[in-house]
Amino acid sequence: MQIPPALKEYMEQMQNWLPTASLGMERFSGPNIVEHGGIVTWVHNDYSTSWLIDMKPHLAQMDVALVAYKFRTHRERLGTNVSDRLLLLAPYIRSEQGKVLVKEGIDYLDLQGNVHLDAGTQYIHVEGKRPPKPLFPSRLPLSKAWVKTTMVLLIAPSALQAPIRTIAELAGVSTGTVSTVLKDLQGRGFITGSRGRRRFVDPGNIVSIWVNAYCTQLRPKMTERHLQLRVTEKSEVWQTLEHSLHEGLGIAPIHWALTGADAAELLNGHYHAEDTEIYVGSIAPFDNREFYNTLGAQPARRGNLTVIEVLESGAIWAATKVEGIPLAPPLLVYAELKYRGTDQALEAANMILPKMLEGVQYE
Repeated sequence: MQIPPALKEYMEQMQNWLPTASLGMERFSGPNIVEHGGIVTWVHNDYSTSWLIDMKPHLAQMDVALVAYKFRTHRERLGTNVSDRLLLLAPYIRSEQGKVLVKEGIDYLDLQGNVHLDAGTQYIHVEGKRPPKPLFPSRLPLSKAWVKTTMVLLIAPSALQAPIRTIAELAGVSTGTVSTVLKDLQGRGFITGSRGRRRFVDPGNIVSIWVNAYCTQLRPKMTERHLQLRVTEKSEVWQTLEHSLHEGLGIAPIHWALTGADAAELLNGHYHAEDTEIYVGSIAPFDNREFYNTLGAQPARRGNLTVIEVLESGAIWAATKVEGIPLAPPLLVYAELKYRGTDQALEAANMILPKMLEGVQYE
């Protein structure tokens, strides 16, 4: 089969690394084909290696652990005997992304000269090559407003079909920002259609970019308060929060939800951390001294409770409850674990990946 134009440059690169290779390619048919996917086979003498391939034009901006998970899952759906190995192609693959791919058993190749190919009789590894200029100079910067707008679209399926003004109100941004973000998502090929008929082409792709942008653009700018609660046993901490925040300041309940380690612990029994992280719609009550008495807490440089002010959106507070405790949407729990970034947090993030993707797989 003739190699598609989108893959031609990558295949030329592969032949540079395997000059004696005879490259052939076949495409699968059916609804589950990876975009730009297929099988590429390297034949040398009596030995051959085949790769199931996938191409990610925006990988430099994506959460590569999520990409790897989706790629491996796709191969399992096709059948593990479909190819010897997996090969990911992208314009640029950062060294830290390459390490994750290698750990996941995925070979890679980019257009800058970075490559990891394990062909059995040939092993090639090069990293550290950088692009001479930004890869996407015309793309909209992944700003705080971009992250907030896209977050609403991902965690609230109905928002995708809503008027621009409604999306703007949910995200706390201007209508102009929403229009710009929607055009950007369409330009990237992540959304098709117009109001009432919009849909994500592949939610997993936009989630991969959003998580990375959340950790770099939005999360570092979110307001936090650190408190020391009198209670320390986890179930007591959660019950204290539920009771005290429901009462609030005697005016209205304070919207809140567990995130990070504690949410992961309730979701899958994994990752116990000493501190508890919660999202709240407004940080203001946590600057009220009288409220500390209700909560049984006091300010601390590093206490056992971190309060994070997140977007005030009904989509967040319509949270799932486990054992009567509200949890943030899995997308936000996953992103918070990635932001924490410890080995244990990243392991917990990987464990909730299926549940997180489940929450955004809608038309």
